[in-house]
Amino acid sequence: MPHRIAFVDDDPMHQHLSVGGYSVLGDYTHLLNIVRRGALDCIVLNTHLVDVERLQELEALCQQSDVELLRLQVHLKPISAAS
Repeated sequence: MPHRIAFVDDDPMHQHLSVGGYSVLGDYTHLLNIVRRGALDCIVLNTHLVDVERLQELEALCQQSDVELLRLQVHLKPISAAS
């Protein structure tokens, strides 16, 4: 079975868009309900703007629900002919 992945972004303008073919979910309460229903395998946070209390709550719920919680990081690498 393929992994079900949700991207979380606090910007309401990004809700219901897609990143790499995966849906962006932005409503925190809706996200918690989806985790509780067991509808997710992994959550990728695309923002650093989540307050500590909400992040701790989400982390605890993900651990209880066996949902992987990740933060998206982009690394830039210089282009070199030798690479």
